[in-house]
Amino acid sequence: MGNGIILSHPEHACEFKFNYRKIESHLIEVYKKHYQKANPECPEKLLNIIRLELSFEILKYYIKKLRKTDFKIDKIKNFIKYYRNIFNLNYDPILYKSIFSNPSGKESNFKDGFKGEDKIPADEIEKRIKEDNKKSNLYYLHGAFHILYVYDSKKKQGNSAHYYKKIKSGGDILTDIENKYEEIINSFRENPDLIKPDQSYEDILYVIESKSRNKKAWIERDPYLDFCYSELGKQKNILTLGCSFANDEHILEKILLNKNLEHLTIGLYQNSDKKNVCKAIRKIKESHLVTKNKTEENNKKYQNKTVGKKSELKETLAENINKIRFVCTKNLSEILWD
Repeated sequence: MGNGIILSHPEHACEFKFNYRKIESHLIEVYKKHYQKANPECPEKLLNIIRLELSFEILKYYIKKLRKTDFKIDKIKNFIKYYRNIFNLNYDPILYKSIFSNPSGKESNFKDGFKGEDKIPADEIEKRIKEDNKKSNLYYLHGAFHILYVYDSKKKQGNSAHYYKKIKSGGDILTDIENKYEEIINSFRENPDLIKPDQSYEDILYVIESKSRNKKAWIERDPYLDFCYSELGKQKNILTLGCSFANDEHILEKILLNKNLEHLTIGLYQNSDKKNVCKAIRKIKESHLVTKNKTEENNKKYQNKTVGKKSELKETLAENINKIRFVCTKNLSEILWD
């Protein structure tokens, strides 16, 4: 693969102050309302309602802040056009709007593999991304507000039942996203049993887990997100902007376990970001430590089956950690986001 860039908003660009008490009170009311309807043998349906309600609250706060933020779309677009692969960690449609806005009518130099509001499976998205090498690719590593997951009950073999599409927008994409989310959540409010193998439905697609290991598990069980994650692990040269990797160790881990990695440049907005990156590296190293069993017999089996592989991973990890270079990107971030 060619060069890649991972983008996330620096803290100063979108500093959200959530009213956690208000969200907590709302979720308690949701729980009380749906608890009586929920099947005690199937608690995941109740948890799904709470997930959707929480997602909607987060979305509303994002939209409120985004409407007050003046992002320099042209500057963002001109900067990232030099990168072959763009991996976006943000949920909001700012980057999407930046690179696909086309007032001149010219064909975009970017692609994300989607087919507008038509639903397509993950393998077709992958095919569409790889078939045109002249354009830069955009990947939504944690999903995005404007992307929907669609389950088609008529096609149940393998990943063929899993589809994805963009939310239809008539111009104001933030309003269109908010309206679509409300439509989806209302359908689940009215019918908590909507998620069944024999029923088709639409759902939101963005990872709201707080811990890195839970984010990774969510990503790996979704065909599209897993494809994006896999592509990240193939990049030879990477620049990250706005990423401290706090609670996102799985992203840094994927990069550092790539045997073909040549350069990793991590942009820092402030000194505290480096501390977070170093903390993430320590966690990754600890998760790949080679430990030995107590008994000699078990130790031999362990060495034959596991130690060899872990030793190889540990070696790759150590080599790639030495390839990390830190650069101050405060001025660049201020140019793009302020």
